[in-house]
Amino acid sequence: SEETSRIVEIERLAKVKMDFVNQVLVAYQTSPAAASALIATGQGKRTMDAIRQLIAQTETHQLALLDKRKEEVARLQNLIIGIIVLLTILEGGSLIYIYNLNRVYADVQRKSIDALQSEIAVRLKTEANLRETATNLTRSNEDLQQFAYVASHDLQEPLRAVQGFTSLLAKTYRDQLDERALGWIDQSTQGVERMRTLINGLLEYARVESRGGDMVSVNLNVLLKDVQM
Repeated sequence: SEETSRIVEIERLAKVKMDFVNQVLVAYQTSPAAASALIATGQGKRTMDAIRQLIAQTETHQLALLDKRKEEVARLQNLIIGIIVLLTILEGGSLIYIYNLNRVYADVQRKSIDALQSEIAVRLKTEANLRETATNLTRSNEDLQQFAYVASHDLQEPLRAVQGFTSLLAKTYRDQLDERALGWIDQSTQGVERMRTLINGLLEYARVESRGGDMVSVNLNVLLKDVQM
């Protein structure tokens, strides 16, 4: 601001004045004539006059601000008096209004509390239902996993029997069977292998949650081709 600029300039000129005085003192110690010559330049006087002028401007500005503040205080006092008078006039009606407002607020607050309590009860019931559902789902998944695991193991035994008898039949009677019968034996063997693959897949599915491994990419075209076979 302008006031700050004046103060900064006063400080600068004061430093210039002090430096000039020091120069005069130093010069006087060696040559009084040199000191007189410095004084004769009028630099010190000009600097001091500038300082006095800035100080006068600052004082004038401060006095103007003081008068302005006095006017503002007077206006503020008048405003406060007017507000007090207005509040005194409206005090009776305000008390009645505040009483009614408090009564309405209390009614709204009571209704809000009742609604909040109802909402909390509903949420607690919902959370209990969700916990119960989660428990049932967990138990159902465990039962399904156990069923798949046991069923897949039980299916391995007849497959081993079919594969064993088929291999024994092919090995023992291969020379006595025609190409058609041998083809049936090969188809039976392939069917057993596909069934074993399905059972192993069922076993892997049963172990997904208990022994799940890392996710890997699967070529669905190859998978569909294997299923169609």
